[in-house]
Amino acid sequence: MKKAEERTPEIVGWEITSQCNLRCVHCFTAASRRPHDELSTDECRGIIDSLVTLGVRMIGWTGGEPLLRSDLEELTEYAWNKGIRSNVTTNGVLLERERALRLISAGCHTVQISLDGSTPERNRRIRGTSDEEFDLIVQAIRISKDLGARVVMATLVGRENLDDATKMIDLAMQEPVDTIRFCGFTPTGRGKQSSVRARLLFSNVLDELLGFVHQAQNDNSMNITFDVGFGPVPPDYGFHECIAGIETFYLKANGDVYPCTALAHKQFLG
Repeated sequence: MKKAEERTPEIVGWEITSQCNLRCVHCFTAASRRPHDELSTDECRGIIDSLVTLGVRMIGWTGGEPLLRSDLEELTEYAWNKGIRSNVTTNGVLLERERALRLISAGCHTVQISLDGSTPERNRRIRGTSDEEFDLIVQAIRISKDLGARVVMATLVGRENLDDATKMIDLAMQEPVDTIRFCGFTPTGRGKQSSVRARLLFSNVLDELLGFVHQAQNDNSMNITFDVGFGPVPPDYGFHECIAGIETFYLKANGDVYPCTALAHKQFLG
């Protein structure tokens, strides 16, 4: 294994916009309805050129809601032509068929769609979505699959919605997606509010969480992954080597660099 100083970043998470059409209670970037302090298309192209020099192989476009950037396809294609693959994390509400086709044609072959509830009502508690928006999200999953993309359903799991997690697996199988990823809650941005922390931090339900992780680990019906903060448990999970700032880093919408999303604090600014 190479020493840390000999390794170079291969994956970059890029918050391409701080604007979002939703207002999720737990948003770690505290995304807002209006864009602010964002890089221009030309500035983003310049960063992509630098990423090529660093040896980066993949960009994960995120936000905010990356589909609110009208140049997302242009930047994805520019990166693809430079040898960098892309994936996009979206809430799915705006992902109509024509937009999905343009993104996939531009070189975005994995679409991660965020969904935090198995029903419109359960998703609304976390993401504030309407019944119609829930249906649009499910439709975005189907569209992406139909167009040949690899589809990941990203689901926040916290104290409030732990009881819905097994139903999320059922929904992921029903559609079906390629992977369901259970994401950990990050208490930054809007998530640092005490009212949100009380709803999502596991606190006194750790036994219930462990039971769910054990159950999901033994479920071979589909590909289920966990962020390393809470699973899976041994023997499937032996150890985790942190690659933050070594093989990966995170770009904010204004170009600031951090080791990863969990370390997007002033003291870690690159």
